[in-house]
Amino acid sequence: VESRKGTDLQKLFDKGKNFSENDKQILFHETKQLMQRIIPLYKKLWEEQQIEISTSPFYHPILPLLCDNGISRESSQNLKLPRYHFSHPEDAEEQIIKALTYIEKVFGKKPAGIWPSEGAVSLETLDILARQGIQWTASDEGILANTMKEKFSQSNIYRPYLLDTGRNQIHIFFRDHYLSDAIGFVYNNWPYEQAVTDLMNRLHAIRNLLLEQYGTENLSRWVVPVILDGENCWEYYESDGKPFLKSLYSQLTEDPLLETATFNQSLETREKTSHLTHIFPGSWINSNFNIWIGSEEDNKSWDILSQTRDFLVKQENEGIHPDEVINRAWEK
Repeated sequence: VESRKGTDLQKLFDKGKNFSENDKQILFHETKQLMQRIIPLYKKLWEEQQIEISTSPFYHPILPLLCDNGISRESSQNLKLPRYHFSHPEDAEEQIIKALTYIEKVFGKKPAGIWPSEGAVSLETLDILARQGIQWTASDEGILANTMKEKFSQSNIYRPYLLDTGRNQIHIFFRDHYLSDAIGFVYNNWPYEQAVTDLMNRLHAIRNLLLEQYGTENLSRWVVPVILDGENCWEYYESDGKPFLKSLYSQLTEDPLLETATFNQSLETREKTSHLTHIFPGSWINSNFNIWIGSEEDNKSWDILSQTRDFLVKQENEGIHPDEVINRAWEK
């Protein structure tokens, strides 16, 4: 709201209807001007360590399924698999490389972390991320619960883990499912003051729980990861979420017992890290891959992808088409 006060954009909001072609051009121009400010602002905030930029693999692939779509059976034993077995970890790695290259081109440096599409992880996927120099990644608390099984308790999610893949190492954070979904799907229906109070109270309750279990001397070991699709929820909040966010950030800044940190900052100040040697394969949706494989239409899509990829490799090996055509086909 503040960014449009006194501008031609505000006049369009005041007009409300019966827009002309000239009005459309004003809207396009103002939108373009706003968009041009985003990347420089994010770059500045990243350099000042106010934020941390992460990325996701190019084209939003579900990396574990690219590496081996048969791994979906490990998290859903009765799942019906496609006719053709798709196993191309080299494709998954290429998507990661493309993402890192793009961020470096735009911001001048590579990110330390990657959010895997849909929080989907597997041991092979995490080994690839680590091999590409990624220091941290993240998923849902359900993945950790299935990894630890009977040893799991809720307090386990409030720490990063160092996963040893057997060849490489990478840190993993596991999001607080309730807090993340409360911001994404619940608080938009509440008065923002009530929502912020509830969130702050829950953070203090977590802190008190950890104090009771582990003592003051271990407080620096703990972190509460809040992870959600940040672009989806704000249109359902009052004034696009600005009152909620301003109030939340203000209270977090002023609270003497809570400290905000990026994932990378959290790792830099950590003295001890818990370790994992395996990971349960799945996503942040029900800790499995059933959204993307198993149904008739999904399996047909995987089979078409397998056949198309095999055909492209054959065409490439035969050397019939120029490199430009082959490269464009890979991109498509």
